Amino acid sequence: MNKKLSETLENTELEFLNSLVKIIILKDLDNIALINGKIESFKAGQEIEVSYWIAETLVNLNLAKFKEEEITLVNLSKIHWKETLPTSRQLPKLNKNFYCNLKRFLYRLSMEAKKEPSKLKDYEKALNISRDIINCRIRKIASLASSPSVPENILSNLTIEEMRLYEGLRNIIYEWKKTILSEEI
Repeated sequence: MNKKLSETLENTELEFLNSLVKIIILKDLDNIALINGKIESFKAGQEIEVSYWIAETLVNLNLAKFKEEEITLVNLSKIHWKETLPTSRQLPKLNKNFYCNLKRFLYRLSMEAKKEPSKLKDYEKALNISRDIINCRIRKIASLASSPSVPENILSNLTIEEMRLYEGLRNIIYEWKKTILSEEI
């Protein structure tokens, strides 16, 4: 992968991990040291906003749950359906953190499948659906990148990762066309 693109994607991942999300505390937590040095207590049912990496840790410890539902097989299937409609040439808007959440969802399913083989079918289904979604979106992005102009409202439906892909492809296509159409031999 292009070094610049991989660095951009890594930065996107870091930004995601440090973005604020809302969680609901499931168990009373007493005397928790926060990053800012404060010590606080939280009650079960309390809604708080923390960095994603902290939220993920608390959720993995069964001390909290995300307020907004993360990716599930059901909503992944809905996204797949929208992307693969035969008449769909549009890029449906995805959650801005779709790919970061998708990576975590697939990882979680793969870990569950290793512990419980009956979950392997769910993991394989999610992986296949994810590949289809990504392939559909890549085809649409490549088509946009080769277009002379793209309306801003269409580009606003791209995630950060997709925008980097679009910009990279657009630059490559521009340079290629410029070289081919050059009057120099």
